[in-house]
Amino acid sequence: MEFALRHVEEARKLSQELGGNDKDVKDWFFSKSKNELQEIFTSYRNRYGNKAADYAEEAFPEWKAQRRQMSGLVASRLFSLLPSFMPIEDKYKLVESLWNHVGPKRKRLVLAGRNANKDELISEVTKEVHRITTQWTIPAELSARFNWLSGDDSEAYQLLLSHIKHHERDLGQRTLHSHLPELGAKFADSFEDYEGTFSYTMEVGKQSVEVRLQGDNQEVRVSDWSPIPSISSTYKSAYSQKADAVESIWLVFTAIVVAIMLFSIF
Repeated sequence: MEFALRHVEEARKLSQELGGNDKDVKDWFFSKSKNELQEIFTSYRNRYGNKAADYAEEAFPEWKAQRRQMSGLVASRLFSLLPSFMPIEDKYKLVESLWNHVGPKRKRLVLAGRNANKDELISEVTKEVHRITTQWTIPAELSARFNWLSGDDSEAYQLLLSHIKHHERDLGQRTLHSHLPELGAKFADSFEDYEGTFSYTMEVGKQSVEVRLQGDNQEVRVSDWSPIPSISSTYKSAYSQKADAVESIWLVFTAIVVAIMLFSIF
């Protein structure tokens, strides 16, 4: 039991180290041809010995069919070898998968009044999309996986980093190309056509920029995202105030009636 629990814990730690995409790595491994697998297992045998390699080769069909779980120790050993057998295009796909797991997830808000300048609003939206897709840092867990995929080769590391930068920049450009015409069309006439609060959200991968029209001022403000104030809460507050006023009037009226009744008695 203790042995099995240790393997489960090792598998959990490995999944965490891989940014949650250990399934993607396993899928890549299970998709290899017989000859490709033989090369990997030969390397495994040279590093970890015949007994470990014999077990891995015997267990491979069971792992692939999901009839047996690969232990964290074996997975860690195998995965340490895999990057050297991966073409760069496959590494790019894994990096994108990793990025989806641990990349930034910012939400930004562009808030404008209905009398704001439309060109200024569109300009701020464009800046925000560019900002969230170009101004970021590599999380520590992703940096560790870059090192793993690059095999501690600084040139390969830079290739992977450049790929993500290009991927994010291209995503931002495609998002703007897709959404700005639609956003512009909604404001073709005037912001004053919108009553109450208008909201338009642009999804950029796992990040987003919301455009919100609220109030009648001319300002365009940019900030971290916050929810629209609850209408029900506003209504409840107003209703509570009205109820308090009615209750006060009723208490005064009751006091007057009681006073009149007492006066008539005496």
